[in-house]
Order: sequence, then structure tokens, then C-alpha cells
Amino acid sequence: MPEFTGKVAIVTGAATGLGEAIAEKLYALGAAVVAAGRRMEGVLKLASRLDPSGQRAVAVEVDVRDPEAVQASVQAAVERFGGLHFAVNNAGVTGPAGVTIADTTIEDWREVIDTDLGGTFFGMKYQLPAIVQSGGGAIVNLSSANGVVGLAGLGPYTAAKHGVLGLTRSAALEYATRGVRVNAIGPGYVNTPRIAEMPDEVRAGFAAAHPMGRMAERSEVAELVAFCCPIARRSSPAGSMRWTAVTLRNDARPRRPFEARRLAPERRAGDRERDEAGEGEEPLQQAAVSTRSPGMAPDMSSTMSAIDVRSATDMSIRT
Repeated sequence: MPEFTGKVAIVTGAATGLGEAIAEKLYALGAAVVAAGRRMEGVLKLASRLDPSGQRAVAVEVDVRDPEAVQASVQAAVERFGGLHFAVNNAGVTGPAGVTIADTTIEDWREVIDTDLGGTFFGMKYQLPAIVQSGGGAIVNLSSANGVVGLAGLGPYTAAKHGVLGLTRSAALEYATRGVRVNAIGPGYVNTPRIAEMPDEVRAGFAAAHPMGRMAERSEVAELVAFCCPIARRSSPAGSMRWTAVTLRNDARPRRPFEARRLAPERRAGDRERDEAGEGEEPLQQAAVSTRSPGMAPDMSSTMSAIDVRSATDMSIRT
């Protein structure tokens, strides 16, 4: 697509799960992709599969909790491809489920906040100047359905994802006149490879939490990310609306009560690495959030219900 051809995107948590699907989608649309992740083996495998020649896909090892590593990943994108136009801050961890705030350890609190909220902050801190220098573009932050509601037993994660929305709105307001749109997406349960390994009854519980009775597919979330990315121009539906600081919400209640303690599977060894790739979050989220603007956005009606589109600027920036 012309909106992506010749443009450069960086995706964090790209080794597997949502990040992998998002990187694949942006590459398929024509963008050069920097696949960033804590597990170098995973992002190298992805980049090699997308483009063995390395002309439009490269891998970068980065722990999003480390500001110097995040800065280096942005510099790598600029040096390798000559600029940066799109950034997707997807890396995150969930933390223990079913734990009250009083019982949450300081270590667990810091790990979740530093990864999910701190990683998003560090990403935007270095991505925003690079995108401005490249002539403008867009940032998409992965929040969660829990970014707009509370969830008992998952305090650090809920707080971090609320914080991601706050950062998104502030950045959008600061850069609305500088050519950078900043939006957030709050997915619910997503059918990732990790969830596919879970018992049928657990998967059924996840599906039942959605008004549509099923989980979202990774490709559907990737489509929505791509919809939010194009640089504003009249030929692009997303660009012509010039959305920024927008929250895409699903206000429908889950089909049946949800509790993290009841549905969350026991965390296994190695979940820290899988979580950061964007796979560990979905089992603990509450309701699918997606969007479909008739005639413009991809068809995601299966994960959409009672959408309320809101903006920190009351949509005053829409032209």
C-alpha cells in the first residue's frame, strides 16, 4: 500500500504473539520493519522469515525496561533504514493473577510497571523525536481492556494499562501539530499460540467473556494497528480523519462474570519471556476491544460491540 511503501516501522515484543502478527502485517503492507524483542532468537527468526536478505526486515534485541537499549533500538532503525515513521509499543508482562494489592510483592509491582508503563514511556521518549525528524507518522500503544476498567486480583497490570492510556493521550496532545498521531488499542482475549495450548474449558471461558462469544484473532488486532498507522493524507481513510488521542472502547459487559483468579491458568516457568513478547497478557483481560468504521476500517465486527470513540481533545483535531 502506498501509505506504507518506503516507510519504517518498529514493533516491540515482536518475537511471537501479537507483536509477531503486527510486524508481519506492516511488512506485508510495504513497510520496512525493525522487529524488537528481549529474546533475540525469536526476533531473528521472524526477520529472517519476512526478508532473508535483510533489506526490509531486521531484528534488534531490546529489554524495554532499559532506556539505553530502547534508545539504541530507535537509532538502529534510523541508521539502517534512514528514518522512523511508525512505532508499535507492544511488549508487556501481566504479573501474578489473583493477588490482592496488599499481597502484591514490591518486586512484582516494579516488574509490571517498569515493563508495561515504563517500556511504553521509554519507547515514545525516543520514537517521537525520530518520527518528527522523519517527517511525521504514528505511534500505536498496546493497552488492554483492563486499561479502562478495574480488575480484582491484577492491580499492577490494571494500573499500568490505565497509565498507558494516560501517556497516549498526553503524547497525542503534545504532538498533534507536529505530524505525529498517537493512539492506543485495548485488546481483550486474543487467540495466540499460548492460549491454543490451554485446556478446552479454559479457552471456552475466555471466549464466553466476549459479547460475540469468541476471542479475537491476532490478525484482527494487527489489522487495527495497521489502520491506525498511515500518515495523515486525504487518500487514506485513517489519515483523512487524523485520529489522535482516541480511545477505542467496547462498552458491552462480558457475557458472564469474569474473575482473574477463576480463569487465569497457573503461570509456568519461562512466562516472563513469553509475556514480554505480547503473549502473556490476553488470558487475564476482560473484554474484546476493536473498531470498525463503515467503509474505512477492516472488518472486525466479530470483536466489536457498543463501540464508543472518545478523544482527549473531543475530536477537535479531526479534519
